[in-house]
Amino acid sequence: MRQVWTSNHEGVIGGVPFRFTTDYAEKTSPAEIIALKPKVFVDRYRDMFPAPKRIVELGIFEGGSAILFADMYPDAEIVAIDWLQDGNPAIAQHIERLGLSDRVHLHWGVSQDDAEALPRILREAFGDETIDLVIDDASHQYGFTTRAFDILYPRLAKGGHYVIEDWGWAHWPGYTVPEPLASDDKPLSAMIVELVLATASLPGKHFMKQIRGAQAIVEKLDDLPPFSEIVHTNQPFRWTGYERQPY
Repeated sequence: MRQVWTSNHEGVIGGVPFRFTTDYAEKTSPAEIIALKPKVFVDRYRDMFPAPKRIVELGIFEGGSAILFADMYPDAEIVAIDWLQDGNPAIAQHIERLGLSDRVHLHWGVSQDDAEALPRILREAFGDETIDLVIDDASHQYGFTTRAFDILYPRLAKGGHYVIEDWGWAHWPGYTVPEPLASDDKPLSAMIVELVLATASLPGKHFMKQIRGAQAIVEKLDDLPPFSEIVHTNQPFRWTGYERQPY
């Protein structure tokens, strides 16, 4: 592994500085790689998932995190998508310079729930092979994220992992919920609550592994029905999830 973190927010890879930020105005340049993954997340992935071979990353901004993952997992092939229409040429230059072009496949203008494009992209990269790790850091919206789960979970290997990042934004103290998150019918945390409820609705199925801070981790040990069908509630009760309330 060539990346060396010199602090919790920056480091060097292959002689080029990289830096974590949450400011989308910051851009990767030929002199610096910008990544939206902090050191604590990168360390946690390395500790929890030591050797995935096929990784799907949803929501990559410019792709700096894909470079870090490809460096950390030298035997992995990575498919990374983002709804942004155009990639940053500087990222492509860094990928080529670091010798990662054959393992890192960036796709732009693709929604995480595109039921046609996403399976096609996976077939082109992985053929019929299963996926070892999915990292969803894309829309953080309930609808998009559950639809992506329905597309990708069936392709996940038994024992593979599906990570949903920043699932709890609706409950962060002091956080001002931006559009379009504020216009959603349900916050993303409803998905995590429903996954927990599904462990009761689907006896004998094992999938919800753990929540570690901003990362909710699903381990595939069994197949699941479509997400809209995973929660059963006995009468006289009815699970409706969150309801929007006027303030």
